[in-house]
Amino acid sequence: SGELPKEAVTREWRATPGSRTRDTHADMHGQKVKPGEAFVSPSGARMLHPGDTSLGAGGDEIIQCRCTVRTRIDFTAMAT
Repeated sequence: SGELPKEAVTREWRATPGSRTRDTHADMHGQKVKPGEAFVSPSGARMLHPGDTSLGAGGDEIIQCRCTVRTRIDFTAMAT
């Protein structure tokens, strides 16, 4: 069917290294969530992905953000 079980997928926040990266985003580097779950910034802002405002993140968290999300699929968890 092409669908993946939620427990087999992990999303990881990847901050862009450098002096222009927000401290809050650098602190989020490596934070892992399941699909549909929000990443949570130390400021309390919640985002489904870098640049996301759907959960109320303000401009101080999203403007000129260069972060990315890495999606990992655990195929061994799906083997039965």
